[in-house]
Amino acid sequence: MNELDLTRCTVGDRAEISVDVTEDLVGRFAEYSGDRNPLHLDPAYAEGTRFKRRVAHGMSYAALFSRLIGMDLPGPGALWMSQSFRFAKPAFIGDRLTLSVEIEKLTESTGAVTLACRAVNQLGDEIM
Repeated sequence: MNELDLTRCTVGDRAEISVDVTEDLVGRFAEYSGDRNPLHLDPAYAEGTRFKRRVAHGMSYAALFSRLIGMDLPGPGALWMSQSFRFAKPAFIGDRLTLSVEIEKLTESTGAVTLACRAVNQLGDEIM
């Protein structure tokens, strides 16, 4: 079967992954996206900001929601139609993030699934 089977999904189903925010992740995202903002790449520049250290690109880890949605929940066959992000706190190099999706609503007539997407750091702070 190639179509997404929503009958296996229920409100409250949840999936998560963890990601380490590394020099490599930040560097590869800067290369791919072209976002070479010194706040992300230059330790001396970042030290002079209110953050005092390099901040990861928010989309470098937010993009991993595509993996969760397409591979885990709802899974293969799912098509991500819209998303709204709010970055509450920055992620820094060295952080370990847990990204999660949880089904909030299923609409059988349209085949739509509404997901709550969250990112939490190793301190338990919701950053997105």
